[in-house]
Amino acid sequence: MRYFYGHTLLAGSPFEYHGEPIKILKGRLIAVALIAPYYIFQKSHPLVSAAFILLFLIALPFIVVQSRRFQMRVSSWRNVHFGFDGRFGAAAGIYLGFGALIPLTLGLIMPYVQFAKQRFLIGESRFGATKFTCTPKPGRFYAAYFAALGWWILAIACLIALFVAGAFLVGLVTGAASGMHLSNPRQLLGSAMGAAAFLVLYLGFLATFMVPGAVLTSRIANETLNHTRLGDNQLHSSVSGRKLLGIYLGNFALIVLTLGFYAPWAKIRLLRYRLQSIAVIASGNLEEFVQMAGSLPSAAGEELGDFLDVDFGF
Repeated sequence: MRYFYGHTLLAGSPFEYHGEPIKILKGRLIAVALIAPYYIFQKSHPLVSAAFILLFLIALPFIVVQSRRFQMRVSSWRNVHFGFDGRFGAAAGIYLGFGALIPLTLGLIMPYVQFAKQRFLIGESRFGATKFTCTPKPGRFYAAYFAALGWWILAIACLIALFVAGAFLVGLVTGAASGMHLSNPRQLLGSAMGAAAFLVLYLGFLATFMVPGAVLTSRIANETLNHTRLGDNQLHSSVSGRKLLGIYLGNFALIVLTLGFYAPWAKIRLLRYRLQSIAVIASGNLEEFVQMAGSLPSAAGEELGDFLDVDFGF
C-alpha cells in the first residue's frame, strides 16, 4: 500500500499511507474468526455453518463501515488526511436491506444496489473537513449493466459455437486417425492438434468473458467519478472500455505465457491506467483549498479505541 500510494501523484505530490501492520493483522484475524467456522462446519454441521453465515451478514455493515473508515483515516495527501462519516444504519440498509431484495427481484435491483454503494462509500468520505458529493444517475447504472448483459449473452453464443467447432474438429481428427497405431506419426499429430484445439477454445472462452467486465467497469467508473465533487473541484474519469479490454487480454496472455510470473507487472499496468484516467479539475488555487480543507477540526482524527481501529480487509 505504501508503495502504490507513494507512486501515485496528484499535482506533483504523492499520496501517503499510514496504516500499521499490527492493526491490519488484528482486523484480518477477526475476519478469519467470522469466516473460518463456516468452512470448518460446512459438511459436518450444516446448521452451525449457516449460523456463522448469518452472524457474518449481521456484522457486514459494521465491517464495511469500519474498514472504509480505517482506509480513509490512514490515507493522506499533502499532510491532509481523508475521513469517512458513514453510519452503520445506512450501511445496513444498503448491504442487508437492498441485498435481501436481489433474489426477490431476480437480480433486477443489482444496478441500483451498486449505485447506492458507490454513493454511500464516496458521498460519506471527506478530505480533511471537506466532504465529497457523489450524485450519479441510477439509470446510467442500469444502462451499464444491460450493456454488459448483452455482451455476456454474445459471449455465451460464442462459447457454444467454439465448443461445437472444437468437437467437430476433434471428431475429424479422431476419425482420420482411427485404426492407426499410437506410434504412427499421423495419430500423434492428430492427438496434438485435438489437444491444442481444446486449449485454444478454453483460452478463447476465458478471454471472451472479459468483454462484459471491461464494459461494466469502465461505465460504472466514469458515471460515478464524473458526478463526484470535492468542494468546488470536479473529478473526471475517462476510462475506455476498449483500452481496458486490451489491458485485460494482454495481461491474461502474458500471465499464461509466463506461468504467472507476469502477475505483478499486470497489476501495476492495470492500476496505472485506471489512475491515469482520473483527473481533478480544480476550480481555483489548489494550495489554498488544501489549507482550508485541513484547517478545520473534523471527525477524521477521532480515535475509536485501539480494538476498533482495525482494517478487516473487505
